[in-house]
Amino acid sequence: MIFDDHDITDDWNLTIGWETAAYQNPFSHRIIGNGLMAYWLCQGWGNEPDNFNREFVNLARQFLATPSLDNHDAFIRHLYRFEAWHYTIERSPKVVVLDTRTRRWRSESKMNKPSGLMDWEAMIELQHELLHLEKVIIVSPAPMFGVKFIETLQRIVTALGKPLMVDAENWMAHPGSANTMLSIFTHTKTPTNFVILSGDVHYSFAYDIKLRFRRNSPTIYQVTCSGLKSQFPEPLLALCDHADRLLYSPRSPLNWFTKRKRLKVKKRDPNTPGRRRLVNSSAIGELKLDKQGQPQRIAILTGDGKQWEFMPIKEK
Repeated sequence: MIFDDHDITDDWNLTIGWETAAYQNPFSHRIIGNGLMAYWLCQGWGNEPDNFNREFVNLARQFLATPSLDNHDAFIRHLYRFEAWHYTIERSPKVVVLDTRTRRWRSESKMNKPSGLMDWEAMIELQHELLHLEKVIIVSPAPMFGVKFIETLQRIVTALGKPLMVDAENWMAHPGSANTMLSIFTHTKTPTNFVILSGDVHYSFAYDIKLRFRRNSPTIYQVTCSGLKSQFPEPLLALCDHADRLLYSPRSPLNWFTKRKRLKVKKRDPNTPGRRRLVNSSAIGELKLDKQGQPQRIAILTGDGKQWEFMPIKEK
């Protein structure tokens, strides 16, 4: 539905240091431009044709008709300046698809600190898209609410100056984008029911999320299924799953040291054998919604033909 890093290249725009190294090199500069060109031609144009104005189309036609070096460079320069890859689908529920790669909230303190997945202007545009809606589906390439233990490991490795080693590109890695995102969810005029669809992390999970300290809280559902081929290293994911359950249980005091402490996150159990909440299998997701925009069924179909469902949480 929208590109992530591997549609172009690994760790695309993850830090200012990465961007400096990639875009100042003529060879990698052209590789990234060619990737964007292919994405536009094969998918982006079909996602939202109205996003591409006359200047964009004329540059594309000029290059495709006469693929000279000058026309190639002119089109790539325009692609780098373009900021309308995101789009919406006007239906019920409304579908809002986010570009979390080309409009990053760049860190101002260090070259190797992870950039926010969306900058201030992009976040404000997102908020306007959500106002006065009853229900909405947000497509975010990376989960907005991930596994806290894994995010903590990423934060530690980032502090050691190695964010590329652990793909530290979660929403909570950048204070500006994290706090702005949480403010959107806590705004009184945002939808009653959010469903967030995401991937990227190479395992599957589902959360039900509500605001703390608010009686009429919106309900947020984070549904992550990833990916069709790759999966997480199994011994490591088993360790992370167990540690997350142990250290970040609902009553754990560690929850108060995280940026999303204003939210109450409940993790759905899959009907897999054992007590795992993270399903480590190549899979494609299935989501069925009711008329209110709430999930009736969250399930995955794995590459080996099995079906697993993330069961609804029973209210106590």
